[in-house]
Amino acid sequence: MGFTISRWQASSILMITRSGPSDLAESDAVMEALGRQDLVARIHDIRFDLCDLQYIPSADDARHISRRHAAFSAEHQSRFAYFAPTGAPYGIARMVEMLSETLGGMAAVFATVDAAIQWLEGHSEANCV
Repeated sequence: MGFTISRWQASSILMITRSGPSDLAESDAVMEALGRQDLVARIHDIRFDLCDLQYIPSADDARHISRRHAAFSAEHQSRFAYFAPTGAPYGIARMVEMLSETLGGMAAVFATVDAAIQWLEGHSEANCV
């Protein structure tokens, strides 16, 4: 599988790093692994690094991902910060963000890691680019 789950420094922020080729099944596997993680006691802040991911979800896949992320966000009262490169990955991440939020999730997309971390730490608004 092309993903890792780790902890950002000594914080409670979980980092999901996705890379290489992928598909919707792997996206579901990420969420299942996130639910089983033992790096933090309470999952509140999650940063998805999509910069090396070669998979560009279709609109249907993005809707599926949005539903999964929104449900997880609502259940755990967690926030999802997506760090994505410009172009199609950023656009799809924005679609996932907007759809997730309409379903009750808390999400934002960022073009820099620093902006994503600041938002998760509560120091700035979700003003992505």
